[in-house]
Amino acid sequence: MRRLWPGLCLLFFITVWADPPKKGVDRWHVKTTLDSAAEHKKPAAVKSDDLITLAEPDRHKYDYKEYQHNQSHQDDRMRDPASTALQEGDLVSTTGYVQLIASEDDGDYHIQVGPTREDRTRCVIVEVPRSDFLDAPDAKLGGLDALRAKLLKNFGTPGKTDFSGSGTCVKHPTKMKITGQLFYDVHHAIHPGPRGKGLCDASHNFWEIHPVYAMTFAEKKTGKPEVACK
Repeated sequence: MRRLWPGLCLLFFITVWADPPKKGVDRWHVKTTLDSAAEHKKPAAVKSDDLITLAEPDRHKYDYKEYQHNQSHQDDRMRDPASTALQEGDLVSTTGYVQLIASEDDGDYHIQVGPTREDRTRCVIVEVPRSDFLDAPDAKLGGLDALRAKLLKNFGTPGKTDFSGSGTCVKHPTKMKITGQLFYDVHHAIHPGPRGKGLCDASHNFWEIHPVYAMTFAEKKTGKPEVACK
């Protein structure tokens, strides 16, 4: 019995001190709600390549620092009513290859999507929040739990109850159609640096789809040879 104590103590330590996911702060309302002006419009079809190179919002129209920090602007999206170009808050749909999924501290599933199966270096970041972390209920976001369970079933590591915090590499990248809200990550625009995990270089691409509310397979899970993760 004495031999069990070190293992039991370690298990107790991990259980007590492991930090559970917590709601984020930075523009959290924008990340977990859909814009009422765009919500009932048909999502715009956009190539994942085009999302990677999509132009930034006009710095003369929007004060990035204020949009990041000022709580009075936490519900604001960087939208120009007169513009016909894609902008934050628009619903978009894209197709790409799921390369990596990570479970982040704020509860989001961080998903890296590449334009091709083999290229892990270029990616669009899309995020699926937890339903219990939403700021407000929304019919379109009602299927988040089922979507997260679907991703874990299809891309998770057997025997694991969640994705790795550092990122679970999808060894056989699979093509999926992804639908959600276009979101501009102001924090990373102000403080540029590594955003992707693994081989993905998203350090100069600050657009995301966040929140994602639908992901459907655009092909059967591939049986092709593995694509190197690192």
